[in-house]
Amino acid sequence: MAQLSSAVSYLHTLGFVHRDIKPENIFLCDRFCRWVKLGDFGLARPQGTQVRAVWYNSPFCVPEVENAKRLSDTEEDIWMSVEPSLDCWALGVLIYCLLTGCFPWEESTSDDPLFCQFTDWLSRVEQSEDSIADLAEADVAPQFHSLSSLVLILLRKLLNPKPWLRPGPVEILSYLGGPWLRDSENKEHRKENEKQHVAKKMLESVRLQEEKEIMGRGER
Repeated sequence: MAQLSSAVSYLHTLGFVHRDIKPENIFLCDRFCRWVKLGDFGLARPQGTQVRAVWYNSPFCVPEVENAKRLSDTEEDIWMSVEPSLDCWALGVLIYCLLTGCFPWEESTSDDPLFCQFTDWLSRVEQSEDSIADLAEADVAPQFHSLSSLVLILLRKLLNPKPWLRPGPVEILSYLGGPWLRDSENKEHRKENEKQHVAKKMLESVRLQEEKEIMGRGER
C-alpha cells in the first residue's frame, strides 16, 4: 500500500486522477509481491475535468454518482467533476479487500444492505461525543468486526460518502507501520521461523538416522 499510495499521490501532484484503481490494475513485479506498479491509465483525466456520471455495479463506484442522479430532475446526462477523492475512495475499498480477502459491499448504493449498515455506523460516529476509538469497536458494521480500531479510523476517512471529507493518499502512509500492520508482519515472521525450525529438526533427524545406518553397516 505504501507504493500504491505514493504512486497515486504523485499522480495527483501532476494534476491527474486515475479513476480506475482496482486489483486488476495493480501489477506484481516480483515473485515476493514486494514491488508493485499501478497501471491502466485509460480512464485517467486532469483534475477538474467534467465527465458523465456513469453508474456501474462495483464497490469501487463512488456513492456521489447515485446521489447526483437522485438529485437530478431530468433523465439527461449528469456531469461530474473529476477529483482526487475518487481515487481515495478506491484506495479505501482496496485496503479493506487486502485485509479481508473480500469487498465490503457489492455496490455503494442505498439498495445495498451492507453499504447502508456502514453509512448508519458512520452517522452514529459523527453524532456521538465518545472517542472514535471507543466507537470503532462498539456497534460497528458487521463486515468490519474483524478489523482493529486503527484500521476502522482510516477506512472511516477514506470511505466517507462525503467526498470533500476524504483525506489524500498521503494520509495512508501515516498509518503504515502502525501496530495493526506490525502485528500482522510479526505473525508472518513467527510462522516462517516455526516452519524453518521444524524443517531443520526434520533434516537433523534424517541425518542422524543415516549416520546410525552407516555405523550399523560398518559393524557388520
